[in-house]
Amino acid sequence: MALLFPIVSLILGEEVALAICGSDIYILDIRSGELKSSHAAPRPHHNGAIRHLVLDRPSQHAITIGDDKKLKVWKLQDFSLLSTREIPKHATSLLLTKDDQSILVGDKSGDVFSYPFHPLPPAPTPHTTVKPEKKRRDGVASHENEQGTLVLGHASCITSMALSCDEKFIITADRDEHVRVSWYPQGWNIERFCLGHLKYVSFVYVLPSDPRTLISGGGDRSLHVWDWFSGTLKATIPVLDVVRPHLLVKGARERRKALARAIAKPKAKGGKRKEESDEGSMALDREGGADAMVEDIPPLGNTAQAMLDLPPEEEVFVVSKMASCSMSDGYNILVFSALGGTAIYYIKGDTFDEASVIHSLDLAEPVLDFVLAPSKDAMLVILDTSWRLLNLSIASQPPEFAASVMKPVLVLCWSSGEFVNSTDNVDDWTPLLSGLNSIRMTASSSDITSLDLYGDLTLFPKNVEDQDAEEPITAPRTTGSVPISGEKAQGTGGKATARQKLRQTLETVASGLQVNDEEDAPKKKARLDS
Repeated sequence: MALLFPIVSLILGEEVALAICGSDIYILDIRSGELKSSHAAPRPHHNGAIRHLVLDRPSQHAITIGDDKKLKVWKLQDFSLLSTREIPKHATSLLLTKDDQSILVGDKSGDVFSYPFHPLPPAPTPHTTVKPEKKRRDGVASHENEQGTLVLGHASCITSMALSCDEKFIITADRDEHVRVSWYPQGWNIERFCLGHLKYVSFVYVLPSDPRTLISGGGDRSLHVWDWFSGTLKATIPVLDVVRPHLLVKGARERRKALARAIAKPKAKGGKRKEESDEGSMALDREGGADAMVEDIPPLGNTAQAMLDLPPEEEVFVVSKMASCSMSDGYNILVFSALGGTAIYYIKGDTFDEASVIHSLDLAEPVLDFVLAPSKDAMLVILDTSWRLLNLSIASQPPEFAASVMKPVLVLCWSSGEFVNSTDNVDDWTPLLSGLNSIRMTASSSDITSLDLYGDLTLFPKNVEDQDAEEPITAPRTTGSVPISGEKAQGTGGKATARQKLRQTLETVASGLQVNDEEDAPKKKARLDS
Protein backbone atom coordinates (compact mmCIF):
# COMPACT_ATOMS: atom_id res chain seq x y z
CA MET A 1 0.00 0.00 0.00
CA ALA A 2 1.50 3.33 -1.09
CA LEU A 3 2.35 5.86 1.60
CA LEU A 4 0.97 9.39 1.32
CA PHE A 5 2.02 12.62 2.96
CA PRO A 6 -0.54 13.30 5.71
CA ILE A 7 -2.53 16.52 5.84
CA VAL A 8 -1.20 18.00 9.07
CA SER A 9 -3.26 21.18 9.41
CA LEU A 10 -6.49 22.68 8.10
CA ILE A 11 -7.94 26.21 8.24
CA LEU A 12 -11.41 27.23 7.11
CA GLY A 13 -11.85 30.76 5.76
CA GLU A 14 -14.98 32.46 4.50
CA GLU A 15 -14.64 31.15 0.96
CA VAL A 16 -11.63 28.84 0.97
CA ALA A 17 -10.05 26.03 2.96
CA LEU A 18 -6.26 25.78 3.34
CA ALA A 19 -4.57 22.44 3.94
CA ILE A 20 -0.90 21.79 4.73
CA CYS A 21 0.60 18.62 3.30
CA GLY A 22 4.33 18.32 3.86
CA SER A 23 5.98 21.37 2.29
CA ASP A 24 2.91 22.19 0.18
CA ILE A 25 -0.27 24.21 0.66
CA TYR A 26 -3.56 23.40 -1.04
CA ILE A 27 -6.35 25.97 -1.43
CA LEU A 28 -9.84 24.61 -2.02
CA ASP A 29 -13.19 26.25 -2.56
CA ILE A 30 -15.33 25.46 0.49
CA ARG A 31 -18.58 25.05 -1.45
CA SER A 32 -17.40 23.13 -4.51
CA GLY A 33 -14.30 21.42 -3.10
CA GLU A 34 -12.46 22.47 -6.25
CA LEU A 35 -8.71 22.89 -5.97
CA LYS A 36 -8.14 26.59 -6.65
CA SER A 37 -4.40 26.63 -6.26
CA SER A 38 -1.58 24.45 -5.06
CA HIS A 39 1.69 25.34 -3.46
CA ALA A 40 3.07 22.20 -5.10
CA ALA A 41 3.17 23.95 -8.47
CA PRO A 42 6.55 25.37 -9.61
CA ARG A 43 6.79 28.60 -7.63
CA PRO A 44 8.68 29.92 -4.58
CA HIS A 45 8.09 27.50 -1.73
CA HIS A 46 9.46 26.37 1.63
CA ASN A 47 12.54 24.21 1.66
CA GLY A 48 11.17 21.74 4.17
CA ALA A 49 7.94 20.94 5.97
CA ILE A 50 5.53 23.77 6.75
CA ARG A 51 4.93 23.86 10.50
CA HIS A 52 2.63 26.84 11.06
CA LEU A 53 -0.17 28.48 9.09
CA VAL A 54 -2.50 31.39 9.90
CA LEU A 55 -5.09 33.19 7.82
CA ASP A 56 -6.01 36.87 8.01
CA ARG A 57 -9.60 37.86 8.81
CA PRO A 58 -10.68 38.72 5.22
CA SER A 59 -9.22 35.37 4.06
CA GLN A 60 -7.04 37.19 1.55
CA HIS A 61 -3.58 36.38 2.88
CA ALA A 62 -1.89 33.38 4.47
CA ILE A 63 1.23 33.34 6.63
CA THR A 64 3.45 30.27 6.82
CA ILE A 65 6.61 29.20 8.64
CA GLY A 66 8.59 26.11 7.67
CA ASP A 67 11.59 24.11 8.77
CA ASP A 68 13.72 26.41 6.63
CA LYS A 69 13.09 29.15 9.24
CA LYS A 70 11.41 31.39 6.67
CA LEU A 71 8.36 33.52 7.44
CA LYS A 72 6.34 33.95 4.25
CA VAL A 73 3.24 35.96 3.41
CA TRP A 74 1.09 34.79 0.49
CA LYS A 75 -1.70 36.44 -1.46
CA LEU A 76 -4.41 33.82 -1.85
CA GLN A 77 -6.09 35.25 -4.95
CA ASP A 78 -3.26 34.12 -7.21
CA PHE A 79 -1.11 32.47 -4.52
CA SER A 80 1.73 34.88 -5.14
CA LEU A 81 4.51 35.33 -2.63
CA LEU A 82 4.42 38.83 -1.13
CA SER A 83 7.35 38.68 1.29
CA THR A 84 9.95 36.38 2.82
CA ARG A 85 11.76 36.97 6.08
CA GLU A 86 14.23 34.80 7.94
CA ILE A 87 13.58 34.08 11.61
CA PRO A 88 16.49 33.40 13.98
CA LYS A 89 15.22 30.14 15.54
CA HIS A 90 12.77 27.38 14.76
CA ALA A 91 9.21 28.57 15.44
CA THR A 92 6.91 26.85 17.92
CA SER A 93 3.93 29.25 17.81
CA LEU A 94 2.42 31.70 15.33
CA LEU A 95 -0.25 34.37 15.92
CA LEU A 96 -1.73 37.25 13.95
CA THR A 97 -3.25 40.24 15.73
CA LYS A 98 -6.88 41.20 15.08
CA ASP A 99 -5.92 44.17 12.93
CA ASP A 100 -3.83 41.86 10.71
CA GLN A 101 -0.84 44.16 11.11
CA SER A 102 1.47 42.30 13.50
CA ILE A 103 2.76 38.73 13.27
CA LEU A 104 3.90 37.13 16.54
CA VAL A 105 6.35 34.23 16.45
CA GLY A 106 7.42 32.16 19.49
CA ASP A 107 10.54 30.05 19.10
CA LYS A 108 12.51 27.22 20.65
CA SER A 109 14.98 29.56 22.32
CA GLY A 110 12.17 31.06 24.44
CA ASP A 111 11.72 34.36 22.59
CA VAL A 112 8.63 35.97 21.09
CA PHE A 113 9.25 38.36 18.20
CA SER A 114 6.82 40.72 16.48
CA TYR A 115 7.01 41.28 12.71
CA PRO A 116 5.04 43.86 10.72
CA PHE A 117 2.67 42.29 8.20
CA HIS A 118 4.38 44.25 5.45
CA PRO A 119 8.18 44.26 5.84
CA LEU A 120 9.77 47.61 6.46
CA PRO A 121 12.00 48.91 3.65
CA PRO A 122 15.71 48.34 4.29
CA ALA A 123 17.59 51.22 5.84
CA PRO A 124 19.62 53.25 3.29
CA THR A 125 23.26 52.29 3.11
CA PRO A 126 25.57 55.18 4.06
CA HIS A 127 28.07 56.23 1.42
CA THR A 128 30.86 56.69 3.92
CA THR A 129 32.95 53.71 4.83
CA VAL A 130 32.22 52.62 8.38
CA LYS A 131 34.32 50.11 10.22
CA PRO A 132 32.13 47.06 10.94
CA GLU A 133 31.26 46.52 14.55
CA LYS A 134 32.47 43.44 16.33
CA LYS A 135 29.90 40.76 16.91
CA ARG A 136 28.34 40.92 20.33
CA ARG A 137 29.03 38.02 22.67
CA ASP A 138 26.79 39.04 25.55
CA GLY A 139 23.26 37.92 26.39
CA VAL A 140 21.74 40.52 24.09
CA ALA A 141 23.33 38.99 21.01
CA SER A 142 21.07 35.93 21.11
CA HIS A 143 18.00 38.20 20.89
CA GLU A 144 19.17 40.30 17.95
CA ASN A 145 16.82 40.25 14.99
CA GLU A 146 17.08 42.85 12.26
CA GLN A 147 13.59 42.18 10.89
CA GLY A 148 11.63 41.60 14.09
CA THR A 149 11.10 43.29 17.45
CA LEU A 150 11.66 41.31 20.64
CA VAL A 151 8.47 41.22 22.72
CA LEU A 152 9.56 38.96 25.58
CA GLY A 153 11.81 36.05 26.45
CA HIS A 154 11.61 32.88 28.52
CA ALA A 155 14.47 30.78 29.85
CA SER A 156 13.24 27.72 27.93
CA CYS A 157 11.31 26.79 24.80
CA ILE A 158 8.03 28.61 24.15
CA THR A 159 5.40 25.89 23.77
CA SER A 160 2.23 27.96 23.31
CA MET A 161 0.98 31.54 23.45
CA ALA A 162 -2.29 33.45 23.26
CA LEU A 163 -3.42 37.06 23.25
CA SER A 164 -6.11 38.32 25.57
CA CYS A 165 -9.36 39.23 23.84
CA ASP A 166 -8.54 42.95 24.05
CA GLU A 167 -4.93 42.22 22.99
CA LYS A 168 -3.51 44.20 25.90
CA PHE A 169 -1.83 41.10 27.34
CA ILE A 170 0.09 38.16 25.93
CA ILE A 171 0.03 34.81 27.76
CA THR A 172 2.96 32.49 27.13
CA ALA A 173 3.82 28.98 28.30
CA ASP A 174 7.11 27.13 28.29
CA ARG A 175 8.69 23.76 28.91
CA ASP A 176 9.51 24.68 32.53
CA GLU A 177 5.93 24.60 33.90
CA HIS A 178 5.52 28.39 33.59
CA VAL A 179 2.45 30.29 32.44
CA ARG A 180 3.32 33.98 32.22
CA VAL A 181 1.02 36.96 31.74
CA SER A 182 2.80 39.97 30.21
CA TRP A 183 1.65 43.29 28.85
CA TYR A 184 1.50 43.55 25.08
CA PRO A 185 3.43 44.87 23.27
CA GLN A 186 5.52 45.85 26.33
CA GLY A 187 6.36 42.21 27.04
CA TRP A 188 9.13 43.14 29.48
CA ASN A 189 6.36 44.26 31.85
CA ILE A 190 5.27 41.01 33.50
CA GLU A 191 1.85 41.24 35.12
CA ARG A 192 1.98 37.90 36.93
CA PHE A 193 2.60 34.15 36.73
CA CYS A 194 -0.04 31.43 36.89
CA LEU A 195 1.67 28.87 39.16
CA GLY A 196 0.32 25.36 39.62
CA HIS A 197 1.63 23.13 36.85
CA LEU A 198 4.14 20.49 37.87
CA LYS A 199 5.15 19.54 34.34
CA TYR A 200 5.56 21.21 30.97
CA VAL A 201 2.66 23.27 29.60
CA SER A 202 1.92 22.48 25.95
CA PHE A 203 -1.16 24.64 25.21
CA VAL A 204 -2.89 27.74 26.58
CA TYR A 205 -6.31 28.93 25.49
CA VAL A 206 -8.34 32.02 26.42
CA LEU A 207 -12.09 31.38 26.38
CA PRO A 208 -13.81 33.85 24.02
CA SER A 209 -17.05 33.47 26.01
CA ASP A 210 -15.26 34.38 29.25
CA PRO A 211 -12.23 36.54 28.42
CA ARG A 212 -10.73 36.32 31.93
CA THR A 213 -10.69 32.53 31.90
CA LEU A 214 -7.60 30.70 30.67
CA ILE A 215 -7.37 26.94 30.22
CA SER A 216 -3.93 25.34 30.11
CA GLY A 217 -2.80 21.77 29.68
CA GLY A 218 0.35 19.77 29.22
CA GLY A 219 2.07 16.93 31.02
CA ASP A 220 -0.07 17.05 34.17
CA ARG A 221 -3.03 14.78 34.73
CA SER A 222 -5.42 17.72 34.54
CA LEU A 223 -6.44 20.77 32.58
CA HIS A 224 -6.00 23.90 34.69
CA VAL A 225 -8.68 26.62 34.68
CA TRP A 226 -7.40 30.09 35.65
CA ASP A 227 -8.52 33.61 36.23
CA TRP A 228 -5.39 34.69 34.38
CA PHE A 229 -5.70 38.37 35.32
CA SER A 230 -5.40 37.60 39.04
CA GLY A 231 -3.35 34.41 38.62
CA THR A 232 -5.94 32.41 40.56
CA LEU A 233 -6.30 28.71 39.85
CA LYS A 234 -10.08 28.28 39.77
CA ALA A 235 -10.27 24.55 39.06
CA THR A 236 -8.49 21.51 37.73
CA ILE A 237 -10.23 19.07 35.38
CA PRO A 238 -8.80 15.52 35.57
CA VAL A 239 -8.40 14.23 32.01
CA LEU A 240 -5.58 11.69 31.88
CA ASP A 241 -7.71 8.69 32.84
CA VAL A 242 -10.05 9.48 29.94
CA VAL A 243 -7.23 10.15 27.49
CA ARG A 244 -4.96 7.22 28.39
CA PRO A 245 -6.90 4.44 26.57
CA HIS A 246 -6.63 6.36 23.30
CA LEU A 247 -2.88 7.15 23.35
CA LEU A 248 -1.65 5.18 20.36
CA VAL A 249 1.69 6.91 19.80
CA LYS A 250 4.03 6.54 22.76
CA GLY A 251 6.82 8.95 23.58
CA ALA A 252 8.67 7.62 26.61
CA ARG A 253 9.87 4.39 25.02
CA GLU A 254 11.41 6.17 22.07
CA ARG A 255 13.19 8.48 24.47
CA ARG A 256 14.82 5.55 26.27
CA LYS A 257 16.01 4.13 22.94
CA ALA A 258 17.55 7.44 21.89
CA LEU A 259 19.29 7.77 25.25
CA ALA A 260 20.53 4.20 25.03
CA ARG A 261 22.02 4.94 21.62
CA ALA A 262 23.73 8.03 23.02
CA ILE A 263 25.26 6.08 25.91
CA ALA A 264 26.52 3.32 23.62
CA LYS A 265 27.89 5.75 21.04
CA PRO A 266 31.69 6.19 21.08
CA LYS A 267 33.11 9.57 21.94
CA ALA A 268 34.92 11.69 19.40
CA LYS A 269 37.88 13.94 20.07
CA GLY A 270 37.25 16.59 22.66
CA GLY A 271 34.89 14.35 24.62
CA LYS A 272 31.85 15.04 22.45
CA ARG A 273 29.80 12.17 21.11
CA LYS A 274 29.67 11.63 17.38
CA GLU A 275 26.54 12.95 15.69
CA GLU A 276 24.28 10.53 13.95
CA SER A 277 23.96 10.99 10.23
CA ASP A 278 20.67 12.35 8.93
CA GLU A 279 20.12 9.13 7.03
CA GLY A 280 20.63 6.97 10.09
CA SER A 281 18.48 9.09 12.39
CA MET A 282 15.57 9.82 10.03
CA ALA A 283 15.29 6.90 7.60
CA LEU A 284 14.61 4.17 10.19
CA ASP A 285 13.68 0.72 9.07
CA ARG A 286 9.99 0.40 9.95
CA GLU A 287 9.27 -2.91 8.22
CA GLY A 288 9.57 -4.88 11.42
CA GLY A 289 7.40 -2.46 13.38
CA ALA A 290 8.37 -0.28 16.32
CA ASP A 291 10.56 -2.97 17.92
CA ALA A 292 12.73 -3.21 14.80
CA MET A 293 14.41 -0.01 15.93
CA VAL A 294 15.71 -1.77 19.05
CA GLU A 295 16.77 -4.92 17.22
CA ASP A 296 18.85 -2.92 14.76
CA ILE A 297 20.84 -1.19 17.50
CA PRO A 298 24.39 -2.59 17.75
CA PRO A 299 25.39 -4.33 21.00
CA LEU A 300 25.13 -1.89 23.86
CA GLY A 301 27.04 -1.46 27.07
CA ASN A 302 25.62 -2.67 30.36
CA THR A 303 24.23 0.77 31.29
CA ALA A 304 22.47 1.27 27.97
CA GLN A 305 21.09 -2.26 27.90
CA ALA A 306 19.78 -1.90 31.43
CA MET A 307 17.98 1.25 30.37
CA LEU A 308 16.26 -0.58 27.53
CA ASP A 309 15.20 -3.26 30.02
CA LEU A 310 13.44 -0.72 32.22
CA PRO A 311 9.73 -1.40 32.83
CA PRO A 312 7.26 0.52 30.66
CA GLU A 313 6.87 4.13 31.75
CA GLU A 314 3.74 6.18 32.12
CA GLU A 315 2.37 7.60 28.89
CA VAL A 316 3.58 11.02 27.85
CA PHE A 317 0.56 13.31 27.70
CA VAL A 318 0.69 16.42 25.49
CA VAL A 319 -2.37 18.58 24.88
CA SER A 320 -1.99 19.48 21.20
CA LYS A 321 -4.95 21.83 20.66
CA MET A 322 -7.96 23.41 22.35
CA ALA A 323 -10.92 25.32 20.90
CA SER A 324 -14.43 26.27 22.00
CA CYS A 325 -17.70 27.45 20.48
CA SER A 326 -21.47 27.58 21.00
CA MET A 327 -23.63 25.15 19.07
CA SER A 328 -27.05 25.98 17.63
CA ASP A 329 -28.87 24.13 20.43
CA GLY A 330 -27.28 26.39 23.05
CA TYR A 331 -24.53 24.09 24.27
CA ASN A 332 -21.15 25.68 24.96
CA ILE A 333 -18.39 23.18 24.31
CA LEU A 334 -14.65 22.99 24.89
CA VAL A 335 -12.86 20.59 22.52
CA PHE A 336 -9.29 19.36 22.89
CA SER A 337 -6.99 16.72 21.43
CA ALA A 338 -3.93 14.86 22.71
CA LEU A 339 -0.83 14.37 20.60
CA GLY A 340 -0.73 10.77 19.43
CA GLY A 341 -4.26 10.10 20.67
CA THR A 342 -6.97 8.62 18.49
CA ALA A 343 -9.94 10.45 20.01
CA ILE A 344 -11.55 13.87 20.16
CA TYR A 345 -12.47 15.05 23.66
CA TYR A 346 -15.07 17.64 24.56
CA ILE A 347 -16.74 19.17 27.63
CA LYS A 348 -20.23 20.65 27.63
CA GLY A 349 -21.30 23.50 29.90
CA ASP A 350 -21.09 27.17 30.72
CA THR A 351 -18.40 26.62 33.36
CA PHE A 352 -15.52 24.19 33.49
CA ASP A 353 -14.46 22.69 36.83
CA GLU A 354 -13.73 19.40 38.62
CA ALA A 355 -17.31 18.24 38.08
CA SER A 356 -17.12 18.65 34.30
CA VAL A 357 -17.78 15.44 32.37
CA ILE A 358 -15.31 14.67 29.60
CA HIS A 359 -16.78 13.01 26.53
CA SER A 360 -14.63 11.18 24.00
CA LEU A 361 -15.13 9.90 20.48
CA ASP A 362 -12.55 7.36 19.29
CA LEU A 363 -11.64 7.67 15.59
CA ALA A 364 -9.13 4.77 15.42
CA GLU A 365 -6.30 6.89 13.95
CA PRO A 366 -4.09 9.57 15.59
CA VAL A 367 -5.72 13.00 15.43
CA LEU A 368 -3.48 15.64 13.83
CA ASP A 369 -5.84 18.61 13.80
CA PHE A 370 -9.48 19.62 14.08
CA VAL A 371 -11.53 22.66 13.05
CA LEU A 372 -14.87 23.67 14.59
CA ALA A 373 -17.68 24.83 12.31
CA PRO A 374 -20.43 25.90 14.75
CA SER A 375 -22.56 27.52 12.05
CA LYS A 376 -23.08 24.05 10.61
CA ASP A 377 -23.00 22.15 13.91
CA ALA A 378 -19.99 20.19 12.78
CA MET A 379 -16.27 19.63 13.22
CA LEU A 380 -13.68 18.59 10.63
CA VAL A 381 -10.99 16.22 11.90
CA ILE A 382 -7.63 15.39 10.29
CA LEU A 383 -6.33 11.87 10.91
CA ASP A 384 -2.84 10.41 10.46
CA THR A 385 -3.59 7.36 8.33
CA SER A 386 0.10 6.65 7.69
CA TRP A 387 1.19 5.94 11.26
CA ARG A 388 -0.19 2.40 11.44
CA LEU A 389 1.29 1.55 8.06
CA LEU A 390 4.71 2.61 9.29
CA ASN A 391 4.61 1.15 12.78
CA LEU A 392 2.22 -1.79 12.97
CA SER A 393 1.51 -4.83 10.87
CA ILE A 394 -1.63 -4.78 8.76
CA ALA A 395 -2.92 -7.91 10.51
CA SER A 396 -3.14 -6.03 13.82
CA GLN A 397 -5.31 -3.22 12.48
CA PRO A 398 -8.85 -2.69 13.79
CA PRO A 399 -11.75 -3.34 11.38
CA GLU A 400 -12.36 0.38 10.83
CA PHE A 401 -8.75 0.87 9.65
CA ALA A 402 -9.43 -0.46 6.16
CA ALA A 403 -12.32 1.98 5.70
CA SER A 404 -10.47 5.02 7.08
CA VAL A 405 -7.05 4.52 5.51
CA MET A 406 -8.11 6.36 2.35
CA LYS A 407 -10.06 9.05 4.23
CA PRO A 408 -7.75 11.23 6.32
CA VAL A 409 -10.42 13.96 6.65
CA LEU A 410 -13.85 13.34 8.14
CA VAL A 411 -16.76 15.31 9.55
CA LEU A 412 -18.26 14.88 13.01
CA CYS A 413 -21.83 16.15 13.29
CA TRP A 414 -23.41 17.58 16.42
CA SER A 415 -26.63 15.69 17.14
CA SER A 416 -28.71 15.49 20.33
CA GLY A 417 -25.99 17.10 22.43
CA GLU A 418 -23.04 15.03 21.25
CA PHE A 419 -20.65 14.58 18.32
CA VAL A 420 -21.27 11.55 16.12
CA ASN A 421 -19.19 10.04 13.34
CA SER A 422 -21.86 9.41 10.75
CA THR A 423 -22.38 9.86 7.04
CA ASP A 424 -25.84 11.30 7.69
CA ASN A 425 -26.40 15.05 7.41
CA VAL A 426 -23.01 15.69 5.80
CA ASP A 427 -24.27 16.63 2.35
CA ASP A 428 -23.07 20.21 2.79
CA TRP A 429 -19.55 18.92 3.40
CA THR A 430 -19.40 16.28 0.67
CA PRO A 431 -17.69 18.44 -2.00
CA LEU A 432 -15.03 19.74 0.40
CA LEU A 433 -14.43 16.30 1.90
CA SER A 434 -14.04 14.85 -1.57
CA GLY A 435 -11.53 17.55 -2.50
CA LEU A 436 -9.48 17.17 0.69
CA ASN A 437 -9.44 13.39 0.57
CA SER A 438 -8.33 13.48 -3.07
CA ILE A 439 -5.06 15.21 -2.14
CA ARG A 440 -2.49 12.53 -2.84
CA MET A 441 1.22 13.11 -2.47
CA THR A 442 3.21 9.89 -2.42
CA ALA A 443 6.01 9.69 0.13
CA SER A 444 8.64 7.26 1.36
CA SER A 445 8.85 6.10 4.95
CA SER A 446 11.86 8.38 5.51
CA ASP A 447 9.88 11.37 4.14
CA ILE A 448 7.10 10.85 6.66
CA THR A 449 9.51 10.09 9.49
CA SER A 450 11.36 13.34 8.80
CA LEU A 451 8.12 15.26 9.44
CA ASP A 452 8.52 14.28 13.11
CA LEU A 453 4.81 14.77 13.75
CA TYR A 454 5.09 13.46 17.30
CA GLY A 455 8.41 15.04 18.24
CA ASP A 456 6.87 16.98 21.13
CA LEU A 457 6.33 13.69 22.95
CA THR A 458 10.12 13.52 23.19
CA LEU A 459 10.91 17.24 23.36
CA PHE A 460 8.66 18.36 26.20
CA PRO A 461 9.41 15.87 29.01
CA LYS A 462 12.78 16.80 30.46
CA ASN A 463 13.50 13.57 32.28
CA VAL A 464 11.28 10.53 32.59
CA GLU A 465 12.57 9.61 36.02
CA ASP A 466 11.94 13.12 37.36
CA GLN A 467 8.34 13.26 36.14
CA ASP A 468 6.78 10.23 37.72
CA ALA A 469 3.04 10.72 37.39
CA GLU A 470 2.84 13.46 39.99
CA GLU A 471 3.49 11.02 42.86
CA PRO A 472 3.96 12.62 46.28
CA ILE A 473 7.49 13.89 46.70
CA THR A 474 9.48 12.35 49.52
CA ALA A 475 11.50 15.15 51.03
CA PRO A 476 14.72 14.53 52.97
CA ARG A 477 14.30 14.22 56.75
CA THR A 478 14.50 17.72 58.16
CA THR A 479 14.60 19.67 61.36
CA GLY A 480 12.37 22.68 60.79
CA SER A 481 12.99 23.58 57.16
CA VAL A 482 16.74 22.86 56.99
CA PRO A 483 18.03 19.36 56.17
CA ILE A 484 19.91 17.64 58.99
CA SER A 485 23.63 18.21 58.57
CA GLY A 486 25.43 15.50 56.64
CA GLU A 487 22.26 14.01 55.18
CA LYS A 488 21.14 14.09 51.55
CA ALA A 489 17.93 13.09 49.86
CA GLN A 490 18.37 9.50 48.85
CA GLY A 491 19.16 9.15 45.16
CA THR A 492 19.15 12.87 44.44
CA GLY A 493 21.82 15.43 43.64
CA GLY A 494 21.84 19.18 43.87
CA LYS A 495 19.76 19.73 40.75
CA ALA A 496 17.25 17.05 41.72
CA THR A 497 16.87 18.62 45.16
CA ALA A 498 16.29 22.03 43.57
CA ARG A 499 13.61 20.57 41.30
CA GLN A 500 12.08 18.87 44.31
CA LYS A 501 11.86 22.15 46.21
CA LEU A 502 10.35 23.90 43.19
CA ARG A 503 7.65 21.28 42.85
CA GLN A 504 6.90 21.47 46.58
CA THR A 505 6.57 25.25 46.31
CA LEU A 506 4.25 24.98 43.31
CA GLU A 507 2.12 22.41 45.12
CA THR A 508 1.90 24.72 48.12
CA VAL A 509 0.87 27.68 45.96
CA ALA A 510 -1.66 25.57 44.08
CA SER A 511 -3.25 24.46 47.36
CA GLY A 512 -3.80 28.07 48.35
CA LEU A 513 -1.20 28.14 51.14
CA GLN A 514 1.47 30.77 51.55
CA VAL A 515 5.13 29.87 51.39
CA ASN A 516 6.74 30.93 54.65
CA ASP A 517 10.44 31.45 54.34
CA GLU A 518 10.91 33.58 57.45
CA GLU A 519 12.26 30.74 59.58
CA ASP A 520 15.21 30.38 57.20
CA ALA A 521 16.07 34.10 57.30
CA PRO A 522 18.44 34.03 60.35
CA LYS A 523 20.37 31.08 58.97
CA LYS A 524 20.62 32.68 55.52
CA LYS A 525 21.86 35.92 57.11
CA ALA A 526 24.45 34.01 59.13
CA ARG A 527 25.77 32.32 55.99
CA LEU A 528 26.01 35.67 54.21
CA ASP A 529 27.82 37.30 57.13
CA SER A 530 30.31 34.46 57.25
